[in-house]
Amino acid sequence: LLRGRRVTVTAGGRGAAAAPRSAELWLPGPDGLVGRVERGAAEAVRSGARADLRVVG
Repeated sequence: LLRGRRVTVTAGGRGAAAAPRSAELWLPGPDGLVGRVERGAAEAVRSGARADLRVVG
């Protein structure tokens, strides 16, 4: 029984300077809605991607 699917969505803008952006999503997520895939810092470093930054304090 398939409960969710992990997909990569990529969107690009118009013009030469527009860089495509990607996001990994769960369709549907655990709560039945679209959810973003949470990646650990070690996985982001291995894949060469920049980890998300958060403001603390």
